Amino acid sequence: MNNQEIAHSSYEKLVSRLPDYFASQHGIEYVLDPKKIHEWEHTTGETIGVIHESKYEIMVVDLINKNGELKSHGRIILPNNGVIIIPKVGDKFVLEDQYRYPICQSFLAFPRGHCEPNSAPRDDAIREVKEELGGADIHNLRYIGKTYPETHSNAWFCSVWLGEVDEKSLKLQKGFEGIDNLVLLSESQINEKIAKGEISCGYTLAAWALYCNARLD
Repeated sequence: MNNQEIAHSSYEKLVSRLPDYFASQHGIEYVLDPKKIHEWEHTTGETIGVIHESKYEIMVVDLINKNGELKSHGRIILPNNGVIIIPKVGDKFVLEDQYRYPICQSFLAFPRGHCEPNSAPRDDAIREVKEELGGADIHNLRYIGKTYPETHSNAWFCSVWLGEVDEKSLKLQKGFEGIDNLVLLSESQINEKIAKGEISCGYTLAAWALYCNARLD
């Protein structure tokens, strides 16, 4: 099979495996008819289907019919979703100074990561803390909500977890997943950095909003 045929075959399997991601609603229909897809590809030179697939994410280009108008739209699907963890050390919070290569800059952010297939989100949160905070154990872990960090092209959500970590168990693994430093900040310091634009990671801002709401409950 050529690349286009592989994209089509993988797409058909994906539609069968995850039908909810292709449900037609709000005047938007996912065009799945092979003939219509072929006609679109012949006219535009685009490829519709699965463009890239890894263990955690699937990049697709869909053909959609929006109120009678055909258009292509790319999106990334994470079948297993993700987790964001807010680790507390006493009255402070652990953030990572982490380089994110898609943006080509570093961000102060809470630990986060993909969920593993067939794994419970709570277990994924525990695993991420161990991996990113040098083997630290997190205690009194509780779920405080979920967020869809980006809804234009990313089809997944992150569950958000709050827990406590012993400061002595924190260990910087410099360079691991781009992490250059671990930073402990108080609630007021985080709010100040947000106000100054020094914390601008969307995942972290969403998690912090959920934390502030949970604290008020």
